[in-house]
Amino acid sequence: MAVLGRGIGGVVEDAVTLHVQDVITLTSLQALRDEWESLLDRDFEATVFQRFDWTMAWYECFGREKVLHVLAVRDDMGRLVGLLPTTVAQLTTGAPRVQNLLGWPIRLTEYVDGISEPVLAPQVTDAILETLGRVVEWVAVCPEVEAGFGTPREPMNLVRTQDGLRLITVDTARDLTAPFEAYAKRRLSALAFEDLSGYVLKKDSPSCGLEDVKIYDAHGIADRSGRGRFAAALIERFPDLPVEDESRLSDSRLRQEFLERVLAYHHREAALRARSARPTA
Repeated sequence: MAVLGRGIGGVVEDAVTLHVQDVITLTSLQALRDEWESLLDRDFEATVFQRFDWTMAWYECFGREKVLHVLAVRDDMGRLVGLLPTTVAQLTTGAPRVQNLLGWPIRLTEYVDGISEPVLAPQVTDAILETLGRVVEWVAVCPEVEAGFGTPREPMNLVRTQDGLRLITVDTARDLTAPFEAYAKRRLSALAFEDLSGYVLKKDSPSCGLEDVKIYDAHGIADRSGRGRFAAALIERFPDLPVEDESRLSDSRLRQEFLERVLAYHHREAALRARSARPTA
């Protein structure tokens, strides 16, 4: 599911400062109609299902009980260059609020996506991500500290041994594999109750590296074929959860793709939770 149209062709010659406006009333949304339609005509990847009237029909049918929250992105001249139509809802009493593409649940949102000026798609994505980042709930996890290894702590490496892949400290050669795996099992069980929609992993870390982590042999020679022990356990426990290496998120295209996966996963899981919460006849 594309959150923002990437567009084709064109070059942005000058730096552009973008501003994100929160549209939270139906009157304000209706005032965007002409600008919305004009922007849609310029987005080569948009579909007829993203027309203003189509989106309004989704809201009228499926969004009235939710809080309207459309992100409208404008340039310095005030011109509309991006849109992300969402609503905010609370699935059950006392539960956290969730933000979804307008038209949730997911089976209704296949075509209700974002719109952007083609040549500004990466900048629009960045502006929306920055805005969404202020409302996303981050769950901080530092496996090596939480496992009790202390701060500061002796560095450790992944080492290939006769007993398999082990976590070994660099200076004292302590094998921390067993206590780390015991910690990871406990932490992942706790994270199962956090309703995670994605996970950002630490580059090159022997505990949290997603890929290309150094694995040393008995002679101290390394190859980059490893995955951090916590990262591996995380992916095994939550195989469908979107995960990404922090270093790759500096690339706007990869960042957008990660957000697409996070939103799709979030919508699906929210729909499943809402369905399971319904009373049975």
